[in-house]
Amino acid sequence: MYVTYDTSQYPIFADGDVALYGNRRTPKLQALERSNERPPPGIRHLMTLSKKSSFRPTRLVRTSDMTVVPGTDAIGGYCAFSYSWNWSGDIVVRGKENNIRYDKCKHQIVYHNVDNTTDEDKERVESVKFEKVIQKICQDFGIQYIWYDQLCIKQAKREEKEREMRQMHQYYSNADYTIALVPEMKVIRKLPLTATASSYYPVGHHNIARCLRAIHESQWSTRALTYQEAMASSRILFVGENTHLWSDSVPHLYQSQFAVETAASKAAAYYVKTLCERPAHREASMILRHLHARRSTKEHDKLFAVQNIFPSVFADSPIDISYNEPITPLMISVYSKLAVHDLSMLCFGHASKKYHSTIQKYDLPSWTGVAGEHIYFRAPEGNSKKTKKQQTEPWPTRKDSSSTQIQKLIRKLVVSLAITKTSNVSSATNYTIHDGVMHMYCESIPIRVDKFDWEDTFGRFSTEQFIFSGDTAAPGTKGPSSTLWVDSRDYLLIREATGVKVTHIVGLKSLIPASDTASKKYNVSSICLSLTEECSECIILSGISFDLHHKRHYKAYPVVRQEDGISYRAIGLCFARTLKHYGAGIVRKQRFAIK
Repeated sequence: MYVTYDTSQYPIFADGDVALYGNRRTPKLQALERSNERPPPGIRHLMTLSKKSSFRPTRLVRTSDMTVVPGTDAIGGYCAFSYSWNWSGDIVVRGKENNIRYDKCKHQIVYHNVDNTTDEDKERVESVKFEKVIQKICQDFGIQYIWYDQLCIKQAKREEKEREMRQMHQYYSNADYTIALVPEMKVIRKLPLTATASSYYPVGHHNIARCLRAIHESQWSTRALTYQEAMASSRILFVGENTHLWSDSVPHLYQSQFAVETAASKAAAYYVKTLCERPAHREASMILRHLHARRSTKEHDKLFAVQNIFPSVFADSPIDISYNEPITPLMISVYSKLAVHDLSMLCFGHASKKYHSTIQKYDLPSWTGVAGEHIYFRAPEGNSKKTKKQQTEPWPTRKDSSSTQIQKLIRKLVVSLAITKTSNVSSATNYTIHDGVMHMYCESIPIRVDKFDWEDTFGRFSTEQFIFSGDTAAPGTKGPSSTLWVDSRDYLLIREATGVKVTHIVGLKSLIPASDTASKKYNVSSICLSLTEECSECIILSGISFDLHHKRHYKAYPVVRQEDGISYRAIGLCFARTLKHYGAGIVRKQRFAIK
C-alpha cells in the first residue's frame, strides 16, 4: 500500500472541553510559537517542550539528506518513527517469515500554492518513495534527526537485529516524541488556507470520532511492534493524510465526550486514550489483550515486544531471545517471568467472535490465557470516587494480608523465589512458577455452574432485576439452598469494564423477575463467570481478587478446573461483589498446580 501525505496539515487538539482544528502554518500560530505570549486554548500543547535525554541510538537518519549518521551527531535530540510496514510499498510474502518490500515510487505528496490566485496549479501532486514522505513529514515538523528502523538497523544481519530489538524501548522512550504514521486518518471538511486570525474553528464531533476510529482500525494498530513503540514513547504525534493529533490532546477529547457518540467510537476513543495516557498502564492483562490480537512478521517479535514494554521486569535477568530458537519454550520463559511480576495474567475470559488471537496455535500453559481473551481494567466514566491508588495499582489482594506494606514484601519474596525457580510453595510465597507450571496455595470455593445465554434473556428485560433461586451447595455436599440475584445492568457494566462476555452463572434452577421490595430480602451477591470452555463444576480461587474499578464494586477471581488428581487448568474468571456469603462453610485452603 502507498501513502498520501497532504502538506496542508490540520491539527486536532483540545484544551479542557474545547476542541479546535486549524491550519498549522498560519502566520498567527508561527508568531505565537516564536513569542512568549500565552497561546489561545487548543494550541498550548504544541508549545510544550518535549523531554530531552542524553541517550542516543547507535544510528540515526539526518533528515536534511536522509543519510544514516552516528547517533552522537544528534546533539539537540531526535525523534522516532513508528509505522506499519504494509504502508511502505508492495509487500511480497516469501515463506512464513520472509516478507520483501518493493517501493514502486507510488507514494504521493500533495503541495498547495496558497499565493496563486488562479485555480490552475494550486494543488500539485508528486509521486515519491517512502523515505521521501518521511523526509517531508520531518521537515514540516522541524525534525532534524529521526530513528527509522529500515535505515538504522542492518536488516540482513540477524545478530545486529536481535541486539537492536532488545533496545527498542530505549530508542522510543528517550526520543523527544514519536511520529506514528496513520495514513487512514483524515478530516473531511478542509479549512481555508488563507492566513487570518480566525483560522481556528470548532471541530465537529464526527471529525474527531472519525480520526480516533481511523487510529483504532488502522494497519498501525494491527502490528505488535507498533504497540510496543507506542507504549514506550513519552509523547506521540499521530500523522494522517491531512491532519495530525498530539497524544497530549487525547485524554481531554475522551473526557469531553467529543468522540464517544456511538459504541464503535467509544471503543476507539478508549483504545487511543490507553495508548496516550502517561504514565502508561502496564497491567499484564491489558498488554497481552492487545499483543495477542496483533500480528508480527516474525513470531519472536512479540516476545521482544513484551520485554520492551516491561523493561524493569527483565532488567536484571533478560530472556535471551534468538530467532534461531524454537518459539514455544521462549514464550513460556517470558510469560513465566511476567506472571511472577504481575498475576493479572490470570485475568482472561471467554473470547468474543471479533477477537482473533494469534497465540492459540502454540502449546502454552493455560494460565497464559492462550484459550481466551484477557480483560482490561476500565474505570467507568464519571466514577470520581476511585482514589488515585486504586486507579494505578490493580494488584491482586490477598485476604490473609490486608496491609499494603505486607503485600509489597510478599511480592518481593515471590519474585526472588521464582527467579531461582524454587518449586517449594508455601503460604508465605503464595505462588511461584517452575517448568511452566504455576504452583499456588490459596483459599478456594468449589461451585456448580450452568451455561447461560445472557443476550437472549436480558435482551427482553434490559432494565429489570432478576432473582435466581436454586441449590447453590458445593459439588459433592448437601448444603442448603440459597438465593442469588442478578441485575441485568450488571452484565452490561461488566462487559464494558472488562471487554469479555459473561458465559456462565452459578448452578441455579429458575429465573423469577422480582420487585424492589422482594429483592431486599436477599443478602447474597450476584455471581457470574466468563469461561473459556464448557463445564459443570469448577473452583473459584477466592484467595486472589482483582479490583475491576466497577461502579458496583465487582471484583474478579480466577477460576480453575481439575484435570486429574494433582493438576488444574485455568479456564477464566468469576465476577462477584463478594464471596463471603456464598463461601460460608466451604472455603478451604489448598495447593494448586496449574498447567
